[in-house]
Amino acid sequence: MQQNLWGISVVKSASYYVFHDESIPNKRWLLIGLLFVAEEDLERTREFLSCLRQKENYYGEIHFSKLPRSFDGAFGSKARLARSWLCEFERYLADKARFTALVVDRQSPAYNPARFSREFHAYNRFTAMALKAGVSFFLLKTIRKKYQSL
Repeated sequence: MQQNLWGISVVKSASYYVFHDESIPNKRWLLIGLLFVAEEDLERTREFLSCLRQKENYYGEIHFSKLPRSFDGAFGSKARLARSWLCEFERYLADKARFTALVVDRQSPAYNPARFSREFHAYNRFTAMALKAGVSFFLLKTIRKKYQSL
């Protein structure tokens, strides 16, 4: 028996990899994105995305704010790769990988910065919230669906 994120004892029935990225585009916004991939789909998903990288011959990082405006020519490979990843996510990966994002408005009246003595405390707190929400929404839904089909 193991304990889940809520401290409840559970029997592990599946393994998932969670890929995490954050963005702080300015002082107002904090964005946290999580991609959940089942262990049995991990290698196939990685190969699929790698093939798209090879097709565009682009292996660097992709930052949305730094995408070129043009999809043409050698410098458009980054933009073409980002577009193909999104298109293929919609066509194929949406059944294999689950994405969730949490957007925090740090200028909202409901946001109390005094709760966080350091910047990374807010980052950690909201990442934990996004993770728990993703587990609740995607993984529990998947488990329920699996048991209903039995």
